[in-house]
Amino acid sequence: MTGGKKSVAERIIYGALEAMEKKTGKPPMEAFTLAIDNVKPMVEVIRAYHTSAATMERAKQLLAQMGKEGVVINDSSGFVTNRVMMLTVNEAIFLLQEGVSTAEDIDRLFRQCFGHKMGPLETADLIGLDTVLLSIEVLYNNFRESKYRPCPLLQKMVDAGLFGRKSGQGFYRYDA
Repeated sequence: MTGGKKSVAERIIYGALEAMEKKTGKPPMEAFTLAIDNVKPMVEVIRAYHTSAATMERAKQLLAQMGKEGVVINDSSGFVTNRVMMLTVNEAIFLLQEGVSTAEDIDRLFRQCFGHKMGPLETADLIGLDTVLLSIEVLYNNFRESKYRPCPLLQKMVDAGLFGRKSGQGFYRYDA
C-alpha cells in the first residue's frame, strides 16, 4: 500500500469481507491483504483474524514470484509502515507550523542524519497531502489517541487545494 491509507482495492476488499461477515454471520476464512508498493522490494502481508497459515504461505510465494519479500503482520489500522510514517509526517508538519524549522531543513535532517532518500515533508508531497490527511484521520478515528490528531496546518493546506506534487504545490512547488 502506498502512502498512508488503504488503496481503493483494499477498501473494496475490506468492505466486501465485512459485508460477507454481516450477511452470513461467519467470518471469511481465507482473507489477507497485500500492501504492495510497486517500487519497494518488501511488502506487508496483512493477516486477517481467520486467515490460515497455508493462505499466508501462498501469498508469500506469490510475492516471491514477483521478486518481493513478504513480511506477515497482524491486521491493525495503518499496518506497520503507514502507522509509523504518518506519525512522523504529522509531527514534521507540527514542527513546521510551530516555526521550529523550515521544510527544507526538516527534510535535509532526515536525509542526512538518517539516510532517508526523502524527508517526511517531501514524502508527504509525493503521497499527496489529502491522502496523508485522510490516513491520519483514519488512525485518529480508530485509536482515539491524541498522538494521531492531524496538524491544523495540514488541514489548512488541504482545504486550500495544496496537495503536493499532484496539485503542483504542497510543502514545495512543482513545475507542471
